[in-house]
Amino acid sequence: VSIYVGCHLSHTYGTGGCLYFTWAVLGGNQPLERYYRFKAMVTDSIVEAGGTLSHHHAMGTEHLPWLVQEIG
Repeated sequence: VSIYVGCHLSHTYGTGGCLYFTWAVLGGNQPLERYYRFKAMVTDSIVEAGGTLSHHHAMGTEHLPWLVQEIG
């Protein structure tokens, strides 16, 4: 299995910056299950570190499990 992870800083604000992550996993089975498992791990880490899930885009349905933590 090969993994690629990229990140760029798209916007900066007085309170921090907006990081855009791009990632891909080549090979293996059950790609959607692996995607959602990896996304949950990354999103949990962002939220636990005090990060936010959105800046000028909507959160989307994939972020629904973290909505309560996001808005309080």
